[in-house]
Amino acid sequence: RAGNSPYVVSPTLIRLQSVTLAEIASFAAILEDADQGLVISELRLNDAEPGNGNSPERWSSDLKLTQTIYSANVRNR
Repeated sequence: RAGNSPYVVSPTLIRLQSVTLAEIASFAAILEDADQGLVISELRLNDAEPGNGNSPERWSSDLKLTQTIYSANVRNR
C-alpha cells in the first residue's frame, strides 16, 4: 500500500545486459503506460563495454517499473 491510501504500488525490477543506450531508451518508452499507472521509477546504468569503430558501447542497466493500482479494499489498522 502507498501509506493509508487506497493504492497499491507494485514494483518490478528488470535487468538488461549488453544493450545500447538507444535500446534502453526504446525499451523504457515501450514499457511506460501512464494510463495503466506504469512508470519507470528508477533507471541505473552499470558497467559499459567499450565499442569500436563499427559498434556503439554496450551497457548493463537496471530498471524499476512501478505500477500504481487502485484497490478499494483498505483496511483500517
